[in-house]
Amino acid sequence: LGHLKHKHISQRMLITNACQVLLLSLLTALFLKFTSESNLIIGIFFILFGSWPFINAGKFLSLILDQYYSRQCEYEADAMAIKIQGSPIHIMKVLTNIESQNAPKSLWQSLLYKIKYNEPDWLKTHPNIDKRLYHAESYLFKLKK
Repeated sequence: LGHLKHKHISQRMLITNACQVLLLSLLTALFLKFTSESNLIIGIFFILFGSWPFINAGKFLSLILDQYYSRQCEYEADAMAIKIQGSPIHIMKVLTNIESQNAPKSLWQSLLYKIKYNEPDWLKTHPNIDKRLYHAESYLFKLKK
């Protein structure tokens, strides 16, 4: 419900599209600079062979921003669930249940789980369960005060 109420999906689409428009604007400006200062062949050469670093950098920037925003959306949705329920205990149970269901059941799953669990936060769409539990616990302490 939190994702719907806060319109996270449409906001993520807006951020992704804004990054793509900025990248396209940059490439257009560079193309116009090359074609106006020299000739069309150099401009076409740039678009065909020289633009891929800019395109990939733009995609990477878009990915990083999207992953960061996605993690913030998860915290926001968790906070809304806590407010609706009046207590973080229910979401803490759900998060603990998710973690136990995703627990590795074989050696290979255990190795893959360790790799996935230890990957940098900026590659993840969701915060680690431990961090989400910590945030939920902090709400519990706020409610007790």
